[in-house]
Amino acid sequence: MFGLFKSKPKAMTKERAEAIINAYGAILMKHPNMVTDENELPFDREEIKEALRFGIGAADDPAMIDMLKAGYVTLGDFLRLTDKERFVVKQQSILQEAGFDPSNATLAEVKKWVAHYAEYRPLMSRVEANAFILAHEIGAARPEHPKLPEGFGEPG
Repeated sequence: MFGLFKSKPKAMTKERAEAIINAYGAILMKHPNMVTDENELPFDREEIKEALRFGIGAADDPAMIDMLKAGYVTLGDFLRLTDKERFVVKQQSILQEAGFDPSNATLAEVKKWVAHYAEYRPLMSRVEANAFILAHEIGAARPEHPKLPEGFGEPG
């Protein structure tokens, strides 16, 4: 009524999953950066997850399953960014495209790079945290890692 409510989600079919996965794959090819604005996603994050899970369940090729799981984990690269964070990501893209190497830079260039990196690093940390969570969701986490010690993170 009057567009106030979201429409009922469409059932995931093979064709729909393929369309979503292909569109998502195209975005991954277009944005190889570690941090990307979530507005670049071609579909809702949950819908992409559902399509990838569908594909994983339907695939019989282990390489394809691994690729789909990697795509699932890579959803962590897509963050909700502020305007300032979008600028920082754009600056990182410029540095990557230029092949900037701080070891061959002037002191003034290194100081600019360090200031930039101080703003970019927290975004990378968010991506890394997302990747761990998504890897656990999809069963791609490495089980050989030790568990957190009893009482970790609880107030003393």
